[in-house]
Amino acid sequence: MPPHALDLRQESRPRTDFEAENDTKIILFMIIFSSLALAAVALRIVSKWMQWARLAWDDVLLLFALAQMLTMNVLFVLTIKRGGLGRHVSTITDHQLAFFMKMYFIAGVVMPTCYATAKLSMLWLLYTTFSFRNFRKIVRFLGIVVMFYWIAAVVLDTFICYPINARWNSKVKGTCSNKVIQVEYFATPIPWIITDFAILIAPLPSLWVMKVSRARQIGLITLFGFGIATCAVACKRYVTLLGIDDEDITYGLVEPVIWTMVESSTTIICAALPASTPALKRVMPTAHLTRFIEYVEDQFYAWKDKSTDWRNSARNMQAAQAPVEPPGTSAPTSRLDLTPI
Repeated sequence: MPPHALDLRQESRPRTDFEAENDTKIILFMIIFSSLALAAVALRIVSKWMQWARLAWDDVLLLFALAQMLTMNVLFVLTIKRGGLGRHVSTITDHQLAFFMKMYFIAGVVMPTCYATAKLSMLWLLYTTFSFRNFRKIVRFLGIVVMFYWIAAVVLDTFICYPINARWNSKVKGTCSNKVIQVEYFATPIPWIITDFAILIAPLPSLWVMKVSRARQIGLITLFGFGIATCAVACKRYVTLLGIDDEDITYGLVEPVIWTMVESSTTIICAALPASTPALKRVMPTAHLTRFIEYVEDQFYAWKDKSTDWRNSARNMQAAQAPVEPPGTSAPTSRLDLTPI
């Protein structure tokens, strides 16, 4: 990543068809995944209203994460229009490059805030849902890790260059640490991926031992299992970050920007769905799915009982067909003893 705008250019050429396609791709992904995240959070809020419950801290954190995600997506669109995102850096002006670096700096603060608040919302929900002491200790530990890494990521990205405006203003004499830039690219996404997997795995044992119907257990585990998609997207975003060309940052960030939007949206969706069951039952045929799961479960146990009964009857038939031993000598004596005198 260039520390600041070094190459001065006075004119920029029109976008090529391929560069215009990059713009369309980014905007299309933004519309689709922003809509999905908005729908998931809306289901969460409607579920609260249906239960006549007030918004809790997990809901507030989720709404804040949604606001950060929308802010980040708006920044990406502005960068397309005014900062040359999706175009080769050799074809944009110095003013466009400076605007790009400013938006990149702001996104470096907004993005970890979005991730952290969405994860904290999910952890808060888990903490209030389950009362197991050991599980709550794990949730508190994960919450501390997420908050610590959130602060570290913001501070690290903010002070890559000193003074800060040297990052986008070539007239300011400053220093930018290449080591810090390498850490930002290669190391900072890893803790987010680890916390994704930890939050996904942590509640599964508690869900399985809950005293609810098997169908409800499967439904809850399925909702939390949606987090597998978030983990996969986080890994994909990390791979795209490793392939960025520092000399052509405006063009090389197209794929990472797309996967950043996808990851932030899926993280919010994953945090919103577990508490959206009442509203989901109205918009999805969950009742039919539950009855189907219960029917399959009943058929399984009926088949198991029938198999056990068949084995018992087979054993009884074998015992009945076995040769009968002749009575012992004690039988007549027993009969004589029972004869009345």
